[in-house]
Amino acid sequence: MKDRAAAIIIIGRSLLLIHRSKSGREYYVFPGGHIEEGESPELACIREVKEETGLDSIKVKYAFDFDNQGRLEHYFFVQVMPGPLILDGPESSYQSTENRFLPEWVPLSNLMYLNVLPAEALQLLRSRLDSTNL
Repeated sequence: MKDRAAAIIIIGRSLLLIHRSKSGREYYVFPGGHIEEGESPELACIREVKEETGLDSIKVKYAFDFDNQGRLEHYFFVQVMPGPLILDGPESSYQSTENRFLPEWVPLSNLMYLNVLPAEALQLLRSRLDSTNL
């Protein structure tokens, strides 16, 4: 199983997530995906942000790693250039009524009401946000 890189993009009091609807399930994930051969986690994160949101990354800073069922996941705080949210890359070709990818700004205050996966990443983010007073 390939390692994964994901972005934590916060502007103001909102977090950028990918709203997924797949086979009748509704959930949210952090923008990100598999790390390709020869690619660093940071570069994978930058590539995935561009593919899944259309935004250009300005600054990438390590946040945390954790093991998710045998796959190492690397999370980074990412600063992006402002712009419209556009789904591109492989995910855009997977789009259908049964498999939706929608980049969406979510108020931080609403996170407790959403099904954000993996839950461990959200818990680690909450602990980081509490400690940095973001």
